[in-house]
Amino acid sequence: MKRFASRWAAPWLCFAIVLALLAYADPQNRAVATTQGLDFWTASASELAATAGLADFGSYAQYALFLLNGYGREPSPWYVKTWPPGFPAVAALVIGWTGESGYFVKMLAVAIAFWSVALTVVLNEVRFHPSRLVAFACIALVFLLPDLRYRALGGGSFVSDSVATALFVAALGLLGGALLRADPRLAYGSAIVFALAANCRTAYDVTINAAGYGLLILLATSWLVLLGVECLRRNVPLTWPSLRLASHAENCVTVSRATLATVIFLALFSLGTMPWKLHNHRHYGVYGFAMLESWISYWRPDQTLPTFLRGGNTACVLDPPLCRLVQSNPGIFTPRARTLQLAVFLREPAGWLAHRMSNLSWLWVGRPWVPPPDATWRDYAAYVEGAVYLAALLLSSGLLLASLRRPDLRYRRLMLLLHGAIVLLYFGANGVMFLFVHYEQRYSLPLRVMCLWSLAMVFALRRTPSADSEAPHG
Repeated sequence: MKRFASRWAAPWLCFAIVLALLAYADPQNRAVATTQGLDFWTASASELAATAGLADFGSYAQYALFLLNGYGREPSPWYVKTWPPGFPAVAALVIGWTGESGYFVKMLAVAIAFWSVALTVVLNEVRFHPSRLVAFACIALVFLLPDLRYRALGGGSFVSDSVATALFVAALGLLGGALLRADPRLAYGSAIVFALAANCRTAYDVTINAAGYGLLILLATSWLVLLGVECLRRNVPLTWPSLRLASHAENCVTVSRATLATVIFLALFSLGTMPWKLHNHRHYGVYGFAMLESWISYWRPDQTLPTFLRGGNTACVLDPPLCRLVQSNPGIFTPRARTLQLAVFLREPAGWLAHRMSNLSWLWVGRPWVPPPDATWRDYAAYVEGAVYLAALLLSSGLLLASLRRPDLRYRRLMLLLHGAIVLLYFGANGVMFLFVHYEQRYSLPLRVMCLWSLAMVFALRRTPSADSEAPHG
């Protein structure tokens, strides 16, 4: 009990106090309520659902109320057909247990609780500094970054952004512990938490699966190459007995264990996301995107949503006449929206990619490449914050490459390589979504926190391991 209190309960409470102070000190974090003419402290979920219209935070409140009052008895609204149920289920539990009043305050408290757990996991599993007090301070200081604080403790608390990202960070912490201690059980735990995050945000399901299967292919290929190299080193023909003998070599065994752990990780992750995907596929279509009107509505002749890239508004920039035709005949073109987007891309792939890349700054920091003349301090803070993430990523990449040459870290080379591959593959999966499919600025939030996690991981991996810490687990 004493160990639990010092390692988990005390850090969780300290993080919760720090986050609560930061959340309530910034008036922007209460702007969602005030812009709707609601009182942040007393407004109920029904009041928000009635005034917010189609805005995401209002729709999530409607979803939660529907789960409590109408599910199974009324036709499912559009948001049930489109979004995964994780965050609405959390909101429904809060409303069901504590009542509707004070909805904003309660959901902010939920976000603080989730983030406190996530940060405590990172503090305990990713030991990037020998002093826990210094590590605690470094993690807490991250929330001085304004956009991260707003997404975690402000407007993001009333949509899926905050809870989903907190679960993602907790899963990164467990995954980091698995790499640092060579303990596959922590990796399996991270798969379950990643699945919980994907139940709050569909994009996680796509990107984590893409990165996971990419890592599996990479490990399987490396294992086959190592088998061949081992046979060549022994100067034996590539026969079944020689391959079996070569598979017992230390490098081959290590990579095969990592491959098996990745297979189990992907199986657990898929099982965790299977129920809502099967339900949506049965009732509404794959991933719930059966309502193609939501795609047609973003066929706009002018680029009015630079932080919200869809195939439709990209196609409109490249082919305005087609865009006007689609807009004027939605009933005809709704079933063919995706086909038309693909046709525009195939006709002008260079223009498509150039337009997407021109929006990269919007998708990373929520601002154009050059600050506008009327830029405020928040605008410049966003650029600084974006630079901090990039600096962390570049520094971690440089330190990782330097660490691979250190003789005292030879036992951790595989873990260093796995860490680098995970970061690269996850960035690659998000890059494909950004260039070709639907991407929003908030989708880059996990990439930004991964930059910071990557730096912490490299520092943790670079700490000279002792014989005890390198002993295999599990």
